[in-house]
Amino acid sequence: MKIIDKSEPVGNLHEYAVGDFIKSAGGIYLVVENDGEYAIVDLESDNVSRTFDSLEELYDEFHDADDQLVHGELTVTRV
Repeated sequence: MKIIDKSEPVGNLHEYAVGDFIKSAGGIYLVVENDGEYAIVDLESDNVSRTFDSLEELYDEFHDADDQLVHGELTVTRV
């Protein structure tokens, strides 16, 4: 996986949605869903947060004032 950060803020963040790319505290994160549970993936370290039952719970736990919603593209190449 390769991350190219050409991000430009898209707007203020008031809630998370699956597929959101979030830039915060120098990192880039992706909001994901698996079997009805939600988590945050740190795209630089590949760490995954614990899961939450709702996007609201995930937002309440992780949202920070410096969060920026950014455009992102994830490219995975299978070798």
